[in-house]
Amino acid sequence: MTSLVSNLVQQPLDLSVLTTPESHLLLKEWNQTQAHFPKNLCIHQWIELQVKVTPDKVAVIFEEARSAVRPAPVLAVSVTMGDWRTRRASRRVDEQLTYRELNRRANKLAHYLRSLNVGPEVLVGICLECSTNLLIGLLGILKAGGAYVPLDPAYPQERLEWILEDSQIKVLLTQQNLLEQLPQHQAQVVCIDTDEEIIAVASEENPKTQVTPENLAYILYTSGSTGKPKGVQIEHRSVVNFLNSMRKEPGLTQEDVLLAVTTICFDIAGLELYLPLIVGARIVLASREVASSGEQLSKLLAKSGATVMQATPATWRLLLAAGWQGNKQLKILCGGEALTPGLANQLQQLVHSLWNMYGPTETTIWSAVYKVEPENIQVPIGKPIDNTQIYLVEPQVPAKLDPLKPVPIGTAGELLIGGAGLARGYRNRPELNSEKFIPNPFSDKPGERLYRTGDLARYLPDGKISFIGRIDDQVKIRGFRIELGDIEVALSQYPGVREVVVVATEDNPGDKRLVAYLVKEPSSQKLCLRDLRSFLQEKLPKYMIPSVFVLMDSLPLTPNAKVDRRSLSRSRFASTLSKSSWSSQSPTEKNTPPNSSQPNFFASTLQTLNQDRSILNDAFVAPRTKVERQLAQIWTQVLSVESVGIHDNFFELGGHSLLLVQMLARVRETFQLELPVLSLFQAPTIAGLAEAIEGRGDSTDLYAEAVLDQAIRPVTEPQRLFLTGATGFIGAFLLCELLREFPQAKIYCLVRATSAYVAKQKIRQNLERYLLWNNELNSRIIPVVGDLSQPLFGLNEQQFGELTREIDVIYHNGAFVNLIYPYAALRAVNVLGTQEILRLASLFKVKPVHFISSLDVFQSPTYQQMKVILESDELADCEGLSNGYAQSKWVAEKLVMTAKERGIPVCIYRLGTIVGHSQTGASPTNDLISRMLKGFIDLKSAPDLDLSLNLTPVDYVSRAIAYLSRQKASVGKAFHIGNPQTLPMRQLVRSINDLGYSVRFISYEQWQTNLLNSNNYQETALSPVVSLFTEKMSPKQQTYLETSALVCQTFDYQNTLDGLAGTSIACPPVSLKLVNYLKKGVR
Repeated sequence: MTSLVSNLVQQPLDLSVLTTPESHLLLKEWNQTQAHFPKNLCIHQWIELQVKVTPDKVAVIFEEARSAVRPAPVLAVSVTMGDWRTRRASRRVDEQLTYRELNRRANKLAHYLRSLNVGPEVLVGICLECSTNLLIGLLGILKAGGAYVPLDPAYPQERLEWILEDSQIKVLLTQQNLLEQLPQHQAQVVCIDTDEEIIAVASEENPKTQVTPENLAYILYTSGSTGKPKGVQIEHRSVVNFLNSMRKEPGLTQEDVLLAVTTICFDIAGLELYLPLIVGARIVLASREVASSGEQLSKLLAKSGATVMQATPATWRLLLAAGWQGNKQLKILCGGEALTPGLANQLQQLVHSLWNMYGPTETTIWSAVYKVEPENIQVPIGKPIDNTQIYLVEPQVPAKLDPLKPVPIGTAGELLIGGAGLARGYRNRPELNSEKFIPNPFSDKPGERLYRTGDLARYLPDGKISFIGRIDDQVKIRGFRIELGDIEVALSQYPGVREVVVVATEDNPGDKRLVAYLVKEPSSQKLCLRDLRSFLQEKLPKYMIPSVFVLMDSLPLTPNAKVDRRSLSRSRFASTLSKSSWSSQSPTEKNTPPNSSQPNFFASTLQTLNQDRSILNDAFVAPRTKVERQLAQIWTQVLSVESVGIHDNFFELGGHSLLLVQMLARVRETFQLELPVLSLFQAPTIAGLAEAIEGRGDSTDLYAEAVLDQAIRPVTEPQRLFLTGATGFIGAFLLCELLREFPQAKIYCLVRATSAYVAKQKIRQNLERYLLWNNELNSRIIPVVGDLSQPLFGLNEQQFGELTREIDVIYHNGAFVNLIYPYAALRAVNVLGTQEILRLASLFKVKPVHFISSLDVFQSPTYQQMKVILESDELADCEGLSNGYAQSKWVAEKLVMTAKERGIPVCIYRLGTIVGHSQTGASPTNDLISRMLKGFIDLKSAPDLDLSLNLTPVDYVSRAIAYLSRQKASVGKAFHIGNPQTLPMRQLVRSINDLGYSVRFISYEQWQTNLLNSNNYQETALSPVVSLFTEKMSPKQQTYLETSALVCQTFDYQNTLDGLAGTSIACPPVSLKLVNYLKKGVR
């Protein structure tokens, strides 16, 4: 901190635009916020004082979401030290802790952390699911003297990696089931659940540490303009000042109940978790599932007796959309993004009081507050909180040292904040610190700083501050300087518009356009583009009227429930949807309903375009038959759309799993028949569903699917190596073997990624995961950014054409491997992707294709009757293939065989169950065999089945494919790559027992019952795949385990053995050592 202040260069000041009285008013009088606060206390010390006052009062209650599928028994318990060992975060429903219990638990954890050298300025990562353990963890870290760094397991791996790398945390506090979701790191791990016995013996007294109010309390990473998160460093004294101000205004007393809904990765959670604990109030913690569901949150608000709740505008809209009727005893705090007058007026009618909160993370949560008055035309952010100063100055380039010029009342200016709430600065970002944290020329105190928020605001005559928007939102189009916030204000005043965001896009250099994204009120009538434009022309100059308008169901949100403007500005729809996307007619005029089957607007946030047919204008085919009309009526009711065309996609119209259940229930009631969920995956349209109901579309015609595009034929002669699936398990080993087999070759790897750099990193991380990375390989691996499920892999014709000229041979290993999903969900990758591979092989020059298939193509009951399945046997029968994966690989193989008949050289390698490396044990952590072994151990039992398993080590598979693919004699053949020595299941179970586990044999039926019962009460390794062991498939009425095990006993491997004769490549038997590796796979 001393270094940061000493490096500050004095910022000059220019008061020329203000009169003397105005200067005194703006700079002095309106910033008279000095107030006493406990400067000698840290956060946890203030809470410890409250513990002495109200030791037996309930401090916190955790409310977990109830499962609609498997309801858990309601358990409301007061957790004490004695029952620490019996608690598990993943199974909690309701918990509560008194102030004394919370303090004791936190103290024990703190003492344990201190034994790991946690103290002042030591950073501790915290990654916990929402529960009382979360609050214990935060307080334990603070009591140990450390500072916490929140980590959300839902964040992308790349973001987590950056935070871990930048923060260099010494200790990571987490729980066992989250370990696999975190990237590699060097921190010492403390699992609050599995290390509980060690923690439980620690002292329960308040720790005595050297921590002071000037030490760090937490580092919170916020999004940065460069894409790299910035670590904001907040000290105890800043939080204590904030809490002291908040307890007075908006105010909180020990009689209050605060419903906490915010993730700790969002700084406003600090108010929800610490403010109640310093005044003796009660916290009710809502789980992430509850907080993201309007219905569940509404119920919890009523049940909990909450008197205070803080949330972003998006969350309050979520509640209103769910039909929340309000609570006249509830005080609500709204912040995180601009509060619109429309939302404010809606909320005010339902609650006791509404407070608008404003403040960036860099100035400690909230810096200004305002109690909203009825019928506000605009909603100010109010005035600064205690010991906080706000100044509005003329915007300037941040790096410049031009004089700061305060602006007069009513003039827009950049909002600067000073005072006790300022962060220490950004971690490891000295240049950014000097740009954003500047000397305070308005203060006589040495070392005082200001934070440049980058926000635009103006003073109102009464001293309140009105927020306008971001300086970043100021754009220049055709020479005109435009404030996007002004356009948003105008649009928000149009009747029926609930939310609006305006962005500027520039798809072609110099061609900037304004795009408006609107969400209309659910109760509003149809919107008309022509009327809207006329409305704007009365309020804005012509150059400020957007050229594109997009109507949406909802705006995309960040994990902190703020509008994700960056994703909107990046969206390709910002440039492809034009004025013609809207009707030019008024709602009263005639208008043919257009088709609304637009693609998802933004896949990463699962937002979709609004499907109001009076707005969007595409081809529309009305229902033709009685069945189609009945279905259309059901869909319009379930999806809440005005009309549905027979070719509209259910999911693209906004359908999801819950609506799917409702829709199928109405179909059952209307047509008196039971349609499986699979039917909608196969035919997600009115037309397709009508065919299924009328009996014409009972199942996909796999023979019809296995018709290869006539254009796929050899054109020219061969030439280099193309590999799909390089980021998978088998793909990693195959890539390494190919690099060895072809020492001079470069291997082009198709990878789904946002850039070539990210693709290369994914390949490298995958190789490192399986202990295969070698820096010498780097220059020979060429990433190709693409998507196997897309035509031409998602490349343009020029890029695809370059591949057809450069590639010499193709290894098609990529596939969507999922034994649960139906054929329709796997078709794009496994079938159409294979067709694109064959297209690549056929153009410009003929390229041999080495296709990695699966022995699952033989899981038809027909093959169970055969004594042996030869590699040369024709793949003829698809009848009885019951799982989508087997069906998709069957169709893909038929396409490959057709390509062979047309002259493309092909080899097919059919793989069985692949397990880890026979020597290193490197293996995936959640494959089926690992889950099965871990499931046996968890259940302490295994089915007594006379079955054998074909377990093949991955090193043998990759070596065999790489070698066989180089032999001329291999062309045109199929190879079964499996283990000639099958392993009896009983021997496998005995091997587990030899490792020290107790697993007994019981009947298959009893084991299935145990599995289903255990799955109802706890998560097991087999939970995600339980259907493979319990659901019987026609016509033999056998489970997947039985079918696959029976078929695997009849395979012939002669082609493979002949091809490998004379080499050292042989399949090793499955050893006790490998079994030990496998059972460790799933934690």
